[in-house]
Amino acid sequence: MTKKLYFACLVCFAFIFLFCKKDSSDTSGNQPSVLEINNILDEASTKFLEFAALTNGDPRAAIYLTKDWILTQETVEDAFVDDSTYLRIQLKSGLRTVLYFIDTNLEGMAKFRGSSAGGSGNLVKRTLKTGCSNKIENKKVLIYVPAWNDFYKDGEIEKIVKIFTDAGEDYEVTLLRGSECTVDIIKTFGDYGFVIIDTHGLPDGFKIGTNIYSDEDVETEEEMKALVTDAGGQQLWDMILREEISYMKGHYIKSEQSDWYVKPGSSFPKELYVTSKYINSLPEWNKTMIFGNMCYSATTFENTGNTDYYSPFIGKAFINRNLISYFGFAFDNKRSAPVSDDFSKMMEDSLARAFVVDGDSTGNAFLRSNNTEYYDFLRTQSPKLWLKQFNDKTYCYGTCGDDFTDSRDGRKYKTVCIGNQTWMAENLNFNASGSLFYDNESTNGAIYGRLYKWDMIMNGEASSDQVPSGVRGICPEGWHVPSHDEWNILINYLGGEVYAGGALRDTAGWNPPNIGATNSSGFTAKPGGFENGEGIFSMIGETAYWWTSTADIAIPGRNQYVVNGNQFPLVLFYAAPPNLHMSCRCVKD
Repeated sequence: MTKKLYFACLVCFAFIFLFCKKDSSDTSGNQPSVLEINNILDEASTKFLEFAALTNGDPRAAIYLTKDWILTQETVEDAFVDDSTYLRIQLKSGLRTVLYFIDTNLEGMAKFRGSSAGGSGNLVKRTLKTGCSNKIENKKVLIYVPAWNDFYKDGEIEKIVKIFTDAGEDYEVTLLRGSECTVDIIKTFGDYGFVIIDTHGLPDGFKIGTNIYSDEDVETEEEMKALVTDAGGQQLWDMILREEISYMKGHYIKSEQSDWYVKPGSSFPKELYVTSKYINSLPEWNKTMIFGNMCYSATTFENTGNTDYYSPFIGKAFINRNLISYFGFAFDNKRSAPVSDDFSKMMEDSLARAFVVDGDSTGNAFLRSNNTEYYDFLRTQSPKLWLKQFNDKTYCYGTCGDDFTDSRDGRKYKTVCIGNQTWMAENLNFNASGSLFYDNESTNGAIYGRLYKWDMIMNGEASSDQVPSGVRGICPEGWHVPSHDEWNILINYLGGEVYAGGALRDTAGWNPPNIGATNSSGFTAKPGGFENGEGIFSMIGETAYWWTSTADIAIPGRNQYVVNGNQFPLVLFYAAPPNLHMSCRCVKD
């Protein structure tokens, strides 16, 4: 009896041991397996080409037939087709993946930003500038282009960079392309004032620049893990298993070429899409605006409980980050679709110009000049796919020509960019002790500003001929008194002393003859005259005088100033004793 009991226990123990051993080593159907995804994608890719041959090169028919075949596979739980382009596959092991095709033109450029036209069209400059109540101070711009080779020819994306760098402001533009567009960069989006994402999109994710090359036969999960971690480290592997990144494969086809399926081209790598699940897990980016320039970018309808997709959809995930503003493509019903590449490039150009050239707020930048939304006019299907804006509508970049407010007294001043300098477009009118209105009449201050002694404008600081002068003096915070050399930079930019006078001078408010006045610079010089230090005022309506921060070396005790008069097109430097009262212009730090 004892021997029988011992033997029975031994058999039972062996059975348990074998059962446990099999369970722990099984990577198919019982636990998430990236190798399983890799294999099913390769098999489905082969089938897709076979079915394309059977359907005379119809990629949409081929993707549906591939779906029917996928559903017969033992490891597959479910499968369905999105937009006749994306075959979504749910494996019994728990992970999901997508096989899709990207339709390109004969030059190999993607027609759409996420599915089945190239070139870069510029929209006309808009004129809807309305100003805004909140300024975006962060001038750092990120252009994130994972699908670089799919959309842009050499030099194309640099045109967008140039819009920012030519804006006369201190924009700092970072352009990342292809493999530079890692998942780690996404974590830094909040460091930028404006982020443009140029890539392929899905309703619940978008392509990053990291690819997995698995052309050789991969036989074990360990080999699969080595491929992934070599490309992006342990983090990448973990994110795939957590479904924060989706491991997918795209077929790049030329449907215009009748036999595209015979020689589909070189083997493409597996591609990685960051999912909305991951975006929704990140901290808020409440000082950033983002343009999702990709297909499905503004898919925002709720999909709670829908296990076919990662939740929430990508547009909603971005909006949940409490951005200043989010721009993307959507129908009126909060769903979205593939967007044509030509239209995407136009919208990229339009938004960039709206913000940095036209000075539009987020509530206007996405609109046409007639106050209506843009729509993808290259799509033949209904309904219309619009460029939509979400979150705050009041923010804009501070641009040249915007008014700014002196926090000391609440007085507003106009500004102008000339070359690389930003100047006040009117004379300073700050009530410093000892400053004067011309003829002691306050009405003159509203037109010409106040008149100051040199010591007043310097406010105790030493003479400077540096660029910039470094002398804030009497100027508002963030501005300074221009040196002789800073004035000279302005004058030379406008053609030199012989021609600059007319370019600086307003066409109104001067006594005749006001020779050569065009105000082509926008400087809007006004003839405020001067006071001689003994109560005598002279030259209003005829001459403008502005102090510099520079003491005259040749004549000690005198300080340099700039003069511009109505009798000649010149602008000249002279020196005067510091007790004269003259005008002051400030230049931005």
